[in-house]
Amino acid sequence: MKVIIRNRVDGEYVHEKADELMRKYGSLDSLGQKASIEKCASPSVVDDYELLKALSKGAEMEEETIFHDYSIFSVLGETRVEILDYLQKNRVRSIKELASALSRDYKNIYYDLTVMRRMELISMVKNGKERVPVSRVKRIEILFE
Repeated sequence: MKVIIRNRVDGEYVHEKADELMRKYGSLDSLGQKASIEKCASPSVVDDYELLKALSKGAEMEEETIFHDYSIFSVLGETRVEILDYLQKNRVRSIKELASALSRDYKNIYYDLTVMRRMELISMVKNGKERVPVSRVKRIEILFE
C-alpha cells in the first residue's frame, strides 16, 4: 500500500521557507559560496541553494509526501478528513467559525489543526488578528500495489 499526499504550496509558505533559508545562511550569495565549497560534503546545502534561488525568482511549488505504511491513518482520521473536506469546499474566517460550522469544540478543532499543520496538510494564514486555516492538500491517493 502507498498513500500519496500532494500539497499546494501557497505564497505564505513559500515566503516562510525563503525567510527560513535566509536566516540560516544569511543571503543567496553566501549560500551559493557555501554550496560550491561543501557540495560533496553536504549535498543538502546545494539543495537549499537551488531551492532559495528558484524561490527568489518566483517559482511555484508542489510537494508530494509518500507513506508506505498505515501510519498516516493515525493522523488522518475521520474528523480530520472532515476538516480537510470542509476547508476544501468552504472559506472560513477563523478557527471559531470552523468549529461552529462542524459543531465541534474549539479546543478540539484547534488541536486537530495543530497536528494537521505539523503534517503540512493545512496552513494558518494571518487575517488581521485571526489565524485562518487553509487546506494545502491538493490530492490524496491510496494505491494498493
